[in-house]
Amino acid sequence: MNEAKRLSRESLLYTGGEFLSKALGFILLPIYTAHLSVDEFAYLSMVMTLWPILTVFMGQGFSAFIVRGFFDYEEKKEFVSSVLWFSLVLGSGIALALHMNGDFLASRVFTKMTYRPFLQFAVVFALFRLFFGHVLAVFRAERRAAKTVRLSFLFFAANFLAVLAAIYLFRLSLAGILTFQLMAYAAVALVYLFALRHYLRPVIRKQIVWAGVIFV
Repeated sequence: MNEAKRLSRESLLYTGGEFLSKALGFILLPIYTAHLSVDEFAYLSMVMTLWPILTVFMGQGFSAFIVRGFFDYEEKKEFVSSVLWFSLVLGSGIALALHMNGDFLASRVFTKMTYRPFLQFAVVFALFRLFFGHVLAVFRAERRAAKTVRLSFLFFAANFLAVLAAIYLFRLSLAGILTFQLMAYAAVALVYLFALRHYLRPVIRKQIVWAGVIFV
């Protein structure tokens, strides 16, 4: 396969993977509108609006650093581990701070919405999505487009089936649906972690972290 065909194929696969990761909400929209009350749908919309914003503040920019800096370091395992662990520690710290001050912040920002239960779902979802984005960034850097798409499809399928099960099998309210999605996130995270196992080492190099902070 020549270079032009390879690049075209990879671009098509990456586009498909991005579409799957972003299309879930649109595909589920008719199901949500048919099942949820007006108030529940408003809460769901707020959750879906907040978690991408929170992901940015938790360190989403490190995904771009993984792609950009992957070939600048000979020790790939140290590079990936340092960026991943530092970003997750940072994101977890921000998530913990938001959780501890969630009621106070929610009372200042929202008039009819408390932190628990729905806003805390947004915080946890954001942390999971941060991890997913970093794992996919590693495989994009490696130019393993097919694996990237398979992992993206796994995320899509697990969440889609979780929502369908919560609604049609168990007849749950919004809190139950989000709980099912959270369980799907946790299961997918284990698969992503297994897929990345060859890169993971218990190490964080300050030079790599500092380069990432400057890049972000």
